[in-house]
Amino acid sequence: MNFQHLKSYSFNKKVLKPQSLRGMSGFTLLEMAMVLAIIGLIMGTILSMTKTLSSSSKIAATQSKEALIKAALINFIATNNRLPCPADPTKLSTQFAGTEAIGAVTAGVCNATPNITYGTVVSGLAPWAALGLTQDSATDGYNQFFTYQVTLTATQTVAATAAGLGKQTISGLQGAISIFSTAYPTPPTASATSPIALNNEINYCGQTSFNPCAAVAIIVSYGADGLGAFSSSGTQSNLPPANTDEAENANLDSFFVMKDASISSANPFDDIILPLSSNDLLSPLTANGTVQTYNAVLNNDFANITAALTAFALNNRASSGPYCPLGGPFTYGTYAYQLPNKLIGTLLPLSGQGPTPILSVTISPGTVAPPNIPISAAYDPWGKPIYYDIATVLPNPPYVNTANTNYQLPIIQCSVASYPSYILRSSGPDAQLGTNDDISLIVPASQFYTTLSSYGF
Repeated sequence: MNFQHLKSYSFNKKVLKPQSLRGMSGFTLLEMAMVLAIIGLIMGTILSMTKTLSSSSKIAATQSKEALIKAALINFIATNNRLPCPADPTKLSTQFAGTEAIGAVTAGVCNATPNITYGTVVSGLAPWAALGLTQDSATDGYNQFFTYQVTLTATQTVAATAAGLGKQTISGLQGAISIFSTAYPTPPTASATSPIALNNEINYCGQTSFNPCAAVAIIVSYGADGLGAFSSSGTQSNLPPANTDEAENANLDSFFVMKDASISSANPFDDIILPLSSNDLLSPLTANGTVQTYNAVLNNDFANITAALTAFALNNRASSGPYCPLGGPFTYGTYAYQLPNKLIGTLLPLSGQGPTPILSVTISPGTVAPPNIPISAAYDPWGKPIYYDIATVLPNPPYVNTANTNYQLPIIQCSVASYPSYILRSSGPDAQLGTNDDISLIVPASQFYTTLSSYGF
């Protein structure tokens, strides 16, 4: 075979060298440094965004779970007419985990130990079992247990139909927890019902020593740092540094700080809290008719008392005309209708006697029975007596001397039609008569006449 023709294909290094690399040089060190710097910036931004998204996700999860606990608390009220006691953090490894820490067998009497009680409030974990929730629902976005604090009286309220002396009804739900915008460097030291620091107390709206806007309960997450949270062993570990806002939230008294997160080295803050007022808890229930507002309860009480007083007047009417010592000119029909008055020592104008608890109204012995008033109607939603008073400011005082001169029975006919025949009065949420939150029903004589007419008299 002749290979001579292959000579023209002799290997030539210059021929085989890639044409595209001719005349090119590599990256300089400066160019490489710039590329790496750009890549670093991009990666840093991505990591920062990832961290921010993760943090936002945990905050959102925490807030979502707090809202879930709030809804469960409202459902608990609908069924039990009270708020639950906290769960005992030391019972996490027992069969009582997540149940109410209550004493003996009396529902609503919270066990003061090992929960921390400061007289008016009691603290522990959110009682997930009592609320029908899972244990996971009682932990925040950082897998730490929520702290749940509740006003002690709110765990002992009763239905309106069970009202009695000292028995606060659910309609009269009140709180004792104060929220501040800061507690540093001077932590709040006054009680929740004091107009302390109107400068920084967020939920104070009282005009007197009573604060109707105080929180009834509060749900607390101690945030990413977890300082102050209960551990799985049931203890509060890693408490925040003293004299910080986080320390105020971890000491479990009735004062809490709610503000934006801060990375201040002197006073860092990442707690996420949800205070719950009586309005927050009761509004959904009053809207659907499950619970009555305290005004509605009082209206029912006043109506029941009025019915009893009307029956008293009808049952004890006199066939003779009225005897009015000062010659009152106004009469009604041919009967004298009387209203009861309390026992007095001497025959004095009624204006000097003052109001009397309605169930304490005393009738002259051996004469007539007192008004038949249901016990639940005789007490207001805050467990205080409803007071009864007859007309006190009249030109002709509506009183009459009876057989027993130590008693007085006011006669309706001696009243000017526009004047009150009697007054029913609740001392209101602050339980003090004579303050601006008193709630009264003033029944003029004309209205009482109309009521009597409806019965055919």
